[in-house]
Amino acid sequence: MQELISKFDNLHLMDFQIRQCYWVNVTHINNPHDFYVRTLGVTKYLKDLEKKGDPVTLQDLTVTPIVIYKSKILKKYVRGKINGVTKDEVNSSPMFNFFAIDYGCVDNKVSINMIWLPLCKSNIEPLAIPCKLHLCMPNGKEWLEQDIEGMKILVGNESAQIRICGIDAQVYIVELYSGGPDDVSTLMMYTGCSNFGYINQTVNKIDSIKPAKQYFKTKQLRVGEELHVRVLNGRSLKSFYVAQINDYSQYIQSLNDFKDYCKRQNSPEFDEICIGHSYGVYLIGENSYERGVVKKIDKNKQKLDMLLIDKGNEVTIPYEHLKILKKQIYYELCSIAIHCMAEESQVWDNGLHKFLYPGVQLCITVKQLSDKKTPHVVNIVPLK
Repeated sequence: MQELISKFDNLHLMDFQIRQCYWVNVTHINNPHDFYVRTLGVTKYLKDLEKKGDPVTLQDLTVTPIVIYKSKILKKYVRGKINGVTKDEVNSSPMFNFFAIDYGCVDNKVSINMIWLPLCKSNIEPLAIPCKLHLCMPNGKEWLEQDIEGMKILVGNESAQIRICGIDAQVYIVELYSGGPDDVSTLMMYTGCSNFGYINQTVNKIDSIKPAKQYFKTKQLRVGEELHVRVLNGRSLKSFYVAQINDYSQYIQSLNDFKDYCKRQNSPEFDEICIGHSYGVYLIGENSYERGVVKKIDKNKQKLDMLLIDKGNEVTIPYEHLKILKKQIYYELCSIAIHCMAEESQVWDNGLHKFLYPGVQLCITVKQLSDKKTPHVVNIVPLK
């Protein structure tokens, strides 16, 4: 038991990282903006955490933050925190309302004879994590019961995957995937259980969904910042692209998901395309999709020059190879390609040119930030 306590004392469940994916069980759903998940890795400890110790007294309840109680909803003994006290209408004895901290549900009117001290006496933090669906709004002012039931059916009872999109007042904003390529927010919109995104009117056609933001974010750097990077491409020390090692690894892991998503999206009409707008770009030679920005439009040939923001190179494609990105998460993710030039003392160093091959790892120090017309100026240090 001491090993269990020590392990959980060091566990910090609110360390989820933006853009990362995690396997979870959905433990309780109030509505799409208020539901709870628990990571799969901690589920095996519940049996020990929920073991009963001694029966509680009223004095215990004033000093013990977490107790074990019999949940009417879950039909088992669980850990809980008191969030309200009432009186029994018959004998005026106190009745307690509990929040099940490892599940997310609330039980009302629990009598004291259904409450015990935990056998595992440790301040192990709640395992249920509050979440809300990304890009999911009710059809009216409030969530209807039938739409909440629709979400429950779509989620099912199997383990699911969440992708962290943001955080709002300690509630994680997530994409939730439950056994299919589409996230639950999209499925709810397909089935009429919700609106997609942050629009007020009901969505009747998939084609009418437009992202609220049409431009990708760029990575913010600081003068003096040292980065371990991988060369993406470049012909000279006056203009080359790199990506941080961790960013590149996450990018590679996300390619298949991005491809699956883009294959299901629509292409824009040619007249709708503007220079500077952002899309998913199909690369026929690689049979893959990349995020790209329109740099030039050839109206006669109906072709486009696109800058691939995660690769750092330009390609020319027919406009039919563009895909409209409807999920805001793809605009919120910063581009990983960092446009650089070596500082003046290194530009003519022929010994450094040999490192400008894709895949070569370097260390760079930012000397001057880009003004959007010129690259970041960096000092290059080859890895030994």
